[in-house]
Amino acid sequence: MVTTKSAIACGLFCYLFISPAIAADQGNPIDGHKLAQALCSRCHAISGPGPSPVAAAPVFRNLPKTQPPEDLSAVFEGNRLAGHSSVEMPQFSFAPDQIDDLLAYIRSLPRAE
Repeated sequence: MVTTKSAIACGLFCYLFISPAIAADQGNPIDGHKLAQALCSRCHAISGPGPSPVAAAPVFRNLPKTQPPEDLSAVFEGNRLAGHSSVEMPQFSFAPDQIDDLLAYIRSLPRAE
């Protein structure tokens, strides 16, 4: 039999310990924006509709329409060019948490219409 105290304790445990772990796996869009600003903005429009400073570089807010998240993750993991045509990206080495942050930032952008 579940008592009110044990139900509250279980809920509090989940809130304090499980929720942050799940949220951490999804990345931090604020940190992702900082990373995109520092490393990506010289070629890509990282916010807003664009255009990108380099015409052939995709606009970040359009990426979810053209690239599945697993493809973007692979691009960031191995710096493989995904749909970049003739654009040559500089070589980057992203840590897994940076990849999560970049993906969280891209997911947070308003979708292009």
